Amino acid sequence: MLLYLKLEGLLIAFLKFGTAVSAAGFYWFFIATRTTIRIERVSISRRSSAEF
Repeated sequence: MLLYLKLEGLLIAFLKFGTAVSAAGFYWFFIATRTTIRIERVSISRRSSAEF
């Protein structure tokens, strides 16, 4: 029973760690993608205003 509880604790810790890593990865990807899109929009708007 004690071994089962220890394994269950390890499993829960692993799941918490995996959830935190995947959430951080998703957040980083979302921020990086959003920043890239914003930079492209700024460069496009500067290009179009420079042409006129």
